[in-house]
Amino acid sequence: MAACGIAGAGAGTAVAAPAAAAPAAATVTITTKSGVPKVGGDTLVVFLGSSSDRIATVSGSVTGVTSGDKATLLTRPFGATTYSPAAPPVTLTPVSGSAPYSFKETPNVATGYEVQVSGTDVPTPVTSAARFVYVTPLGTVTGRKPCTRPVCHVKLRVWVKVPTRAYATEAAKHWYLYSRLKLARSREPTAPKALELNHNATASKPQKLHSYEFVVTIRYAFAIGNDAYRYAVNFCTRDSETTDGIGLPGHHGCGDKWISATQAYLG
Repeated sequence: MAACGIAGAGAGTAVAAPAAAAPAAATVTITTKSGVPKVGGDTLVVFLGSSSDRIATVSGSVTGVTSGDKATLLTRPFGATTYSPAAPPVTLTPVSGSAPYSFKETPNVATGYEVQVSGTDVPTPVTSAARFVYVTPLGTVTGRKPCTRPVCHVKLRVWVKVPTRAYATEAAKHWYLYSRLKLARSREPTAPKALELNHNATASKPQKLHSYEFVVTIRYAFAIGNDAYRYAVNFCTRDSETTDGIGLPGHHGCGDKWISATQAYLG
């Protein structure tokens, strides 16, 4: 009986050991930005532009990691089929459960970015979603001069810099030229709100200056007589991101019959 009592007491006080808490699964957020305003949500940089315009920031945060875990920036430039490390990994330091990261990049063609996290608490690397940064050529305009009467002749030179690998495609593009003239008897008219495709204006063949640069001469003529006047012009070539990695995906107004006079991006 005593033996049975001891056995019963032992069974009544046995408690299962608590299971070890599994580490939280790592999650990675990713965003891109530059000094150029986004176009339809797309991040854009300018090839050989100013320091703020040509640099993209790839940043985000990681949860479910501990100090010492690593974040690696992966890139896939236009033409590549796989992502590969862009630089040595950075060490993560979580604060209140989240570890921020940031990378500076200067892509020359459209480039996809991912961030991969690995470490003690991430035995199987975790990769973020992909984000893209697009590249537009650098265009510099010279030649602006006051008009003469009765016909105002406008002659502009557009100096275009593009990656050498994209030179042939970019230099061969058709230029779409836009303008709008407003006349008044006395006071200078208000600025045009829309510009129309001008089939009388001309763009010269590109003159090659370097393997990465060409110049195009654009000419307009406006009959202004003795009136007060105001004109506006613009010009563009269509994007070819899927062909040479330059410009934005899709269509952005270039070649349309009418465009907004204040449109920030044409392609």
